[in-house]
Amino acid sequence: MPSRFTTRRPTHSNLFTLIVLLAACAWLPYQLGCQQSTPTPTAAISAGDQGPSAAKLLENLTTKYQDLASYEDAGELHLKLEDRNGQQQESQPIPLSVAFERPNKIRVHSLQASIVADGQQLRASVESLENQVLVRPCPERLTDKSLFPDPMLADAARGQIDATLPQLVMLLEENPIQKLAGSGTPKKLEDAELHGDKCYRVAVEGPEGTGVFWIDANDGLMRKFEFPSDALRKKFDVAKCSIWAEFSGARAGKSIAPAAFQFAVPEGAKLLKRLFPPGPAPPSPLLGRSPEDFTFVGLDGAPVKREDLKDKVAVLDMWATWCGWCFKGFPNLEKVYQQFKDNDKVVILAVSRDEATITDATLRDAFNAAHVTVPIVRDAQQTSEKVLQVQVLPTMVVLGIDGTVQVFQMGYEPELAETLPKKIDELLGGANLAQQELDRYQEALKAYDAELDKELAHADSGEGPAEIARKSAAEQ
Repeated sequence: MPSRFTTRRPTHSNLFTLIVLLAACAWLPYQLGCQQSTPTPTAAISAGDQGPSAAKLLENLTTKYQDLASYEDAGELHLKLEDRNGQQQESQPIPLSVAFERPNKIRVHSLQASIVADGQQLRASVESLENQVLVRPCPERLTDKSLFPDPMLADAARGQIDATLPQLVMLLEENPIQKLAGSGTPKKLEDAELHGDKCYRVAVEGPEGTGVFWIDANDGLMRKFEFPSDALRKKFDVAKCSIWAEFSGARAGKSIAPAAFQFAVPEGAKLLKRLFPPGPAPPSPLLGRSPEDFTFVGLDGAPVKREDLKDKVAVLDMWATWCGWCFKGFPNLEKVYQQFKDNDKVVILAVSRDEATITDATLRDAFNAAHVTVPIVRDAQQTSEKVLQVQVLPTMVVLGIDGTVQVFQMGYEPELAETLPKKIDELLGGANLAQQELDRYQEALKAYDAELDKELAHADSGEGPAEIARKSAAEQ
């Protein structure tokens, strides 16, 4: 898995990266497709008869949600940012959904998290945590806190915006308006249309900005909520930040099919009392194998083929002129090169993955400016992506004397000047570093599985949900 010290070929703006970060959970990002787009148009409606006051509208909204016997929707989360240069970027809508029956049946899909409570048992999963299902006893009364009993589940559901779904707050909390928008004096805004429906709009100023409630004039349900966003705007250093949720599919007081509160446990999944971070990342499948034939080209025009590296330890450092982490690591690579440049059993090459439009002179100038003398070869045809499975930069591939991949390292390594010479010496001495790495991975995987087994929620006992919930509650 790529580390935070890697760089992918830039295809989107930095603003897009911020949108991804906003939507992603803190430890494993949620993927968003992003495009330039225009928000759904809303038409202002003349207030005419002033109707209910702002305070009364929020009072009615709170009472309505807290009195609802059932509620379900199919909503969307929207994110839009504008940088200091006026460039705007908006995410594609992110699906969200809630189905709820009082007192304690619920189904929630939010970002990476899925949560289902059937009145006896609460089960939850996170997209990026394969084969893990959280199992907890279902509380008699659901609250925002009890719905997210595990911190990793909460992170996955709320992302870096750190906001519970507004409809959940309205349904489950005693003071929902204050929790969503603060305790400021409500102000009635001009009425507006949303998807053809008239909505009252009420703004509440809080410590993190203004929250705006869009309330359907016909059924009194919340159709849209604009999150206060001042804190996020400052956090990500952008000129403007807009985050809103829409609930066009919201309906209340209708019968909900029992199947909505059933959780399908994936085959092979472990039922756990707490969630665990992802297990050890598997090593490259190339480890211990000979790669397919490849040919690079030196700046002098001479080809460098796989067979030319036979009977040598070959260090192939993949880089590009646009890769900042590559240049951060070059001083360490230069130290290693200086140590082994006179050893005819060691070859160290800086493999440029720049496109052919980048001239040889540009590559030389980049290395001269960085005071790097490591020989440059070019992979203008990007064959290393297929043959060596290079997906991010920097990536270092080290071939042993037998031509097999012995080291596959992604990302900037601050200790490279100390660690790489030791590996080269070991390979010259006949060590099999690839097998050592594979063995370490298997040991780490066993230890990880053992930790998960300690937290099994009686998954192998054959007990039903009620018995599991009773025992889990007793253990807590």
